[in-house]
Amino acid sequence: MNDIEFIELGKALNQFGAEVVESAQLELGTTQMIGGRKVRRVASGALKQSLYHKVFVRKGKMRVDFGGAEYGLFIHEGVNGTRVNQGSPFSFKSAMVNVGAIERWIKVKPIRLRKTFINANGQKVSQFVEQNEKNLKSAAIAIAKSVARKGIAPLPFYRLAVDNVYPKWESKIAEAIEIDTLNFFK
Repeated sequence: MNDIEFIELGKALNQFGAEVVESAQLELGTTQMIGGRKVRRVASGALKQSLYHKVFVRKGKMRVDFGGAEYGLFIHEGVNGTRVNQGSPFSFKSAMVNVGAIERWIKVKPIRLRKTFINANGQKVSQFVEQNEKNLKSAAIAIAKSVARKGIAPLPFYRLAVDNVYPKWESKIAEAIEIDTLNFFK
């Protein structure tokens, strides 16, 4: 007897995977409240564009895998800081993250640099400063130290996308299995 071919299931899972990737891209583009501040995680859009899905059969089981740029896992799971636990399997070990990467991020995002100081009246004042190399390096070092201490809050974009998309696809996937099974016994 021949093995059953899950042709319709493969099609359904491929469409499901494509919709999950689209939903995950939307999750990455949303503005969220993190630590009491509105944060938009996307700087260049490279992570959003790198997301993909793949349907394959291994050891008789059909599955859908999701992936993207290597650093996407750190955004999805978050990273524990040296002082703040984000509940992640990943942790920063040193007192500062890669300053060069932070400098590139500041330029891509773009971040307006500002300096905070105490004025003559004893009030805390903040003003924007020119984005020259000295100010950029200074800001990058401050941000790198802060990121290392606080870590990166998780943004489980794939998990949120699957939770959002799966209820709509649950019955469609079951129908595809039924069709493949009926075709096998014809």
